[in-house]
Amino acid sequence: MFPKTSKRQPTMSATINTSEKLSIVKIDPRIKVKMQQLVASKDLEDNEAVDFLMEFIEECMKIEVPREKREKKEEVPKEKDNVKFSKVSAYNMFKRAYKGVKKDDIPDWKSMSDEDKSQYIVMAEEENAKRREKAESGSGSGSETDATSVSSGTRKTSGYHLFLKNKNKGEKWSDLSDDAKEEWKLKAEEVNKDIVVEKKPKEVNPVKESYDIALRYIRKKYSGDKFHPWKTLPLSSKQNWNEFVTDKLLSVTDKQLKKELIVAGADTLFEEWRN
Repeated sequence: MFPKTSKRQPTMSATINTSEKLSIVKIDPRIKVKMQQLVASKDLEDNEAVDFLMEFIEECMKIEVPREKREKKEEVPKEKDNVKFSKVSAYNMFKRAYKGVKKDDIPDWKSMSDEDKSQYIVMAEEENAKRREKAESGSGSGSETDATSVSSGTRKTSGYHLFLKNKNKGEKWSDLSDDAKEEWKLKAEEVNKDIVVEKKPKEVNPVKESYDIALRYIRKKYSGDKFHPWKTLPLSSKQNWNEFVTDKLLSVTDKQLKKELIVAGADTLFEEWRN
């Protein structure tokens, strides 16, 4: 069935150049057992062929593969932007454009379309380009006037912090005269004049807010009793008030009517609020 030979068959690893780094590929041992069972099930009469197959199976379990040498890519270091200057945003330019205009006449920034905002984005880019150019031309001079172009971009600075960024070694704020401190404060005002911080709208919880109004009313009406603040109010009472607000108040826009409903709800549920 298999040709007889007295020569040892070459192993799979014999053809591999030993000078190369080798990696051993791990093969599921269940495959080895399955292959051995397969050879045994054939009832081969040629013992030498059986030995060869068993040895071949063993070799298959230890396949060695040369590693490929990968060339390392040279990483190009990114150039750091060391130019410091006060950046403005599109929102800053928008606020500047409407400076002095009545609040009711100023459009809402958040509800503006991208097309309407685009002009302020362009204005901000142009302004920042001018400021960068000015900062680059003045960088390295070390003069105190250069300090007025340094800012965080979104946070306003103070005379004290501006002094810390630009002080000479050994100088202390406490050692400065009142006139010198005032000069740094004026420099800080110059830096801050173009920075507009957008205030995030305060989150309002209509359930808690209406409960606080009701609680003030109840405490005034029943001054001799103590009532729970929202924080310590039992869960069941919170749920009842939440249902009341959802069903009765959320759809009401008239302030006076809403206040009257809150008072009526307080008169109905105040027994639950006693401490």
